[in-house]
Amino acid sequence: MPEYRILYLKDSEVDRFRHAAPRDHPYQLWARHYEEMGRIEAPSAYAAWKELQEEGAAVRGMRRMGVGDILELEGQKPLLCTFWGFEEADWRQPAEAAGSEPPAGQNREFAPAGLDSSG
Repeated sequence: MPEYRILYLKDSEVDRFRHAAPRDHPYQLWARHYEEMGRIEAPSAYAAWKELQEEGAAVRGMRRMGVGDILELEGQKPLLCTFWGFEEADWRQPAEAAGSEPPAGQNREFAPAGLDSSG
């Protein structure tokens, strides 16, 4: 059975991420906005999500998994929990940040290049 790594969006980023307008894909994520909470064995990401709701999360000493949180299998793209399911995402690399600053109104952390996040 696959073992997923559980990564929760840090409290300081939750509201900003969850209230942002929908984006084109893939989402671009910064590892520094997440904290690893542990691992879970499950036959699918959706089964893991279900296990990490209410009682399942409480048993593990965690909050329930929500929008902005991630499940990740080793060697695969992170699966970002969104309002409509799981979406593959990409980790931004620190070297990518060394380039120019994004245009005014763009959210470098969550929006792919060229998308306005002010909506």
